[in-house]
Amino acid sequence: MRAVAGLEAPTSGDIFFGERRVNNDAPARRNVAMAFEHFGLYPHMTVSENIGYPLKLRGQDTEAMARDVVAIAGILKIREVLDRYPNELSGGVRQRVSLARAMVRKPDVFLLDEPISHLDAGLRSEMRIELKRLQRETGATMIYVTHDQQEALTMADRVIVMDGGRLQQIDSPKRIYEHPSNRFVATFVGDPPMNLLDARIADNRIGKILVGDDAISLSDDDYVMLRSRSTVEQVLELGIRAEDLTIADRGGISGLIRVRESIGDVLLLTIDTAGGRLRMRAPPGAQVQEGEKVSIVPQTHRLHFFDPSSGNRIEH
Repeated sequence: MRAVAGLEAPTSGDIFFGERRVNNDAPARRNVAMAFEHFGLYPHMTVSENIGYPLKLRGQDTEAMARDVVAIAGILKIREVLDRYPNELSGGVRQRVSLARAMVRKPDVFLLDEPISHLDAGLRSEMRIELKRLQRETGATMIYVTHDQQEALTMADRVIVMDGGRLQQIDSPKRIYEHPSNRFVATFVGDPPMNLLDARIADNRIGKILVGDDAISLSDDDYVMLRSRSTVEQVLELGIRAEDLTIADRGGISGLIRVRESIGDVLLLTIDTAGGRLRMRAPPGAQVQEGEKVSIVPQTHRLHFFDPSSGNRIEH
């Protein structure tokens, strides 16, 4: 974000705003607005003065500045507090004032660094909706940094997943969730994270993948894809989302229920299997108890496979 804003120079590569290369442009010429986790509002200024301050620095005339402040306050629904001071406002309203101050400049790019992470759950949910609406109304490009995967998946058009400064995957939220590129993305995105079980393909069980001694049926395409990679017994990691598992009378993966958690309309089960511990979502009325042995059957066409050495997804 600092490189995009012009505060640091990239060690390699180029930064473009549309068709314009901005590597050598000073920060003031890039027309970038930033909003952070902490509001940074001037306590001695009213809301109106805080929002209009960037325009004042530009030398904009008073009448035009007042017009722009009222317009942006209307978009963010804070017109009624324009004459108040920051210490008279709730955290959610102060965050809107901070965003309004960034937006009033009509920037080419918004850089938002965890701007709502310190708000309580209800306010975060409300602000996610407001930011999404805001982006659609203004059409502005927004780069939004967050550690909250729910924010990323619900707000973004494109998601960049990073780990240790390295890009792991760039894709739509749907693709990130349904087709993670590697073990890190698979276990980072999702609540609960994707289950990863030790598994193997064996020659003597055609069309099956083995978890311990339990056999799971594969789709024909998946079996051919996996067997084409090796002529001997192959060890891999089997990925299964919690919502893609069902309790059955027999077959599938056998396991022992360790923890039973009732979460509203979902029953979350933690189960030990021969391939490792997994978590699954079950109907709230499921008649299963801690310490009970169960059989779990995954959806055949919703399986994921990862190389245990590299962690990369095994693709068709």
